[in-house]
Amino acid sequence: MPSPMFFWFESAYSNFKYLVLLYCIYRLIARCFLYDKAGERPWGALIPFYSQYLYCKITTGRGWLFLLFFIPFVNFIFGIYLLVPLAKSFGKSGWFAVGLFFLEIIYLTILAFGEPRYVGVPERDEDEFTLLSSVVTMCDDLTKPTFLFRITWYTQPISRRG
Repeated sequence: MPSPMFFWFESAYSNFKYLVLLYCIYRLIARCFLYDKAGERPWGALIPFYSQYLYCKITTGRGWLFLLFFIPFVNFIFGIYLLVPLAKSFGKSGWFAVGLFFLEIIYLTILAFGEPRYVGVPERDEDEFTLLSSVVTMCDDLTKPTFLFRITWYTQPISRRG
């Protein structure tokens, strides 16, 4: 006979699944309102790759950048990077982007259902492509044997470095 603790754990896990499902549905609805505020089709949030295309188009003005989401490790860094242009495209500061990263459910609610209006794609920095190319170069360097040599060189005592 299973212990009572097993049943408690099973019910807590099933409740967690429902919370995650509700959170995903909430994000979809918030994205629909966000896209509508930006003048895009709200139903675009429901279509997987088109949603990322619209997200990049709203934040950077170049939809083709959604292809960076297909590159491992770069997609994580690029997703965090896009929070700043998202905040700026709705007239908020970079600190709002920090809030989007740590407390997304609150700050996404402010953007989607609150007062902020879409002001357009933020001004492009001259260093934007430099940043993206440095991220890609960094990820490319991780796969080369010279990177592993540099790690071992830094971890060796100073007397043994060549």
